[in-house]
Amino acid sequence: MDNYAIGAIVVGLVVLVAVALMLLSWRGRRRRDARIVDHPQPAEPGTLVLEAPVLHVATTPHRRPVERLAPRGLGFRATGRIEVREDGVLLDLAGEAPVYLPADALVEVTTASWAIDRGVEPEGLISVAWRAGTTDADAASDDLVVDTYLRAQRVGDAPRIVDALSTLAGAAAATGGDNGSEA
Repeated sequence: MDNYAIGAIVVGLVVLVAVALMLLSWRGRRRRDARIVDHPQPAEPGTLVLEAPVLHVATTPHRRPVERLAPRGLGFRATGRIEVREDGVLLDLAGEAPVYLPADALVEVTTASWAIDRGVEPEGLISVAWRAGTTDADAASDDLVVDTYLRAQRVGDAPRIVDALSTLAGAAAATGGDNGSEA
């Protein structure tokens, strides 16, 4: 066996081990984040306020934009659409089950310039902080706030999405929904 064959075998083994470790890491992350759940969709959805195509960039723990979470429906970057309704938000992403966020689960809506490995122009991402449900019987649902980062796909949609989400979060707070905002 010549040196090139030995080198190729070593490189192949290193790549194989790296891929295996990445897969094990992702499985562990999915298992860890399986306790994070969205909320059940209402039988009768509210009136549609806004619909727009978006890119789901990432979902992270609240105010920790470099630590990816992998909850059901929000584990991968994906294109899809956001529906802001009078009673909540529906994220329908390609290849995933729709994720519903009721108005009273919204904590805050802001803009951001980066999350995890995605950097964009100033205020190019929409950050939606929301109170997630949990399957952990020991944790109160108020304890689990996550940030979902979205990028509007059409020019001019980002401010409209932020306004609609902010109005929805504010209306929930004004009608007694305790969404944890300081407004």
